[in-house]
Amino acid sequence: MFKITKIDDFNIFEPSLQASEKNRPLLDLSIVKNHEFLKTFIVPLKNPMPVSGSFIYAHPPDYAGCPTLNWNSGTWAELFIEMKQAGLDTVIFQASIWHELGEAYYSSDYFKNIYKTYPVIEPMLIAAKKIGMHVYLGGYGCTIGWSKCIDKKTVNAEVNKQLYCIKELLEYRDLFEGVYFTPETAVSVNRDVEKEKFLNELYCRYFSELKNLAPQHKILMCPATKHGDFNGEIIIEGWSNVLNKVPLDIMAPQDSIGCAGCNLGIQQAAWDTWAKICDNSGIKLWANVELFERRSFGGAVPFVPAAPERIMAQINNVSSFVKKIICWEYPYFAGTKGAAGSELIRKFIFKQ
Repeated sequence: MFKITKIDDFNIFEPSLQASEKNRPLLDLSIVKNHEFLKTFIVPLKNPMPVSGSFIYAHPPDYAGCPTLNWNSGTWAELFIEMKQAGLDTVIFQASIWHELGEAYYSSDYFKNIYKTYPVIEPMLIAAKKIGMHVYLGGYGCTIGWSKCIDKKTVNAEVNKQLYCIKELLEYRDLFEGVYFTPETAVSVNRDVEKEKFLNELYCRYFSELKNLAPQHKILMCPATKHGDFNGEIIIEGWSNVLNKVPLDIMAPQDSIGCAGCNLGIQQAAWDTWAKICDNSGIKLWANVELFERRSFGGAVPFVPAAPERIMAQINNVSSFVKKIICWEYPYFAGTKGAAGSELIRKFIFKQ
């Protein structure tokens, strides 16, 4: 459902024509529903809860963004100082490896002959330590969570690759306090019980090994929100299967407002469901607020910064349910080196 395209010196995912044609009507409908919601939304004078964390990356996997492939620790420090001044204290590095993109972003012995290597992780971690940012470090990235064909063999191979990667990254364990599990997934009302079983096995095995290797490090994951307008009990049951006996510390679901997996009108119901899922499993609940709006499928710039009032509505909808709000992503959609329109999000959503 995707293809790989080269941009400058790196690769990105692009939706296939089939995926684009399938999702275009859903995107258009979601935009209409969000506009209808905003007609009656009273924008608060200030955010009910600050956005205090953001994803960062070597480069975004599916658009150009703000690539950091050639940054040194000084350039990273400049970004982190700006983010601190904007009220952010936490960064989540999305992926140290992207399997499908054929790229590694640290000096790996195990993967050096498999992927093209860029020196990103080391200067980033040094700068984050210097500036005092809390870091959750993403490991081995791949699309297994979206695959429709997961079996025992796939899980075994995935656990091994995740462990090879994190064992190398733990060389820097004093420079980050948590691990972000990069592969995304979702549970929808069209449940796949067999897939839920294999995802549960993957999470149980890998997260348990990770806890043995680094018991002081928290584990974070960010699934997508694809609950639809249906009864949340179906979603709760699916995630209960996926998370059964999984030693996960923090769940920060993508609110999926920017990519049309959810809309503003049903967002509070979705977060009530997420709260029940996390309460049932003893997991701390955060929110991952999307700062973008999709305008097209494919190309270097398919996303643009969202309107500040839409983001304010997203924050307002989730703030009573969560302990912390993070976002995708400050550097491009809100930062001073970001896209046209980023200054509006910086002005109205973040501290000055």
